[in-house]
Amino acid sequence: MMGDYTEKELVDYLNIYAKRLENMVSINTPYIEKPSVYPIHKGAVIKSTVLYAALLMITSFIALLLEAVQQRQAPTS
Repeated sequence: MMGDYTEKELVDYLNIYAKRLENMVSINTPYIEKPSVYPIHKGAVIKSTVLYAALLMITSFIALLLEAVQQRQAPTS
């Protein structure tokens, strides 16, 4: 089998294989050894969610009221 390849082809194949292995290893390793993680307090997330839900309900109610007022003021023909 070695007779079918010239030395240059074998070197090229081995270089490509080594590069492929390096790429596979680099995919699974982190970029830095100790990444900094900034935790978010659970209370802040819950408060933000509740505030968002409350504001969504208030704006929906106001939109319905404005729609009802516009329908009453529209001239009937």
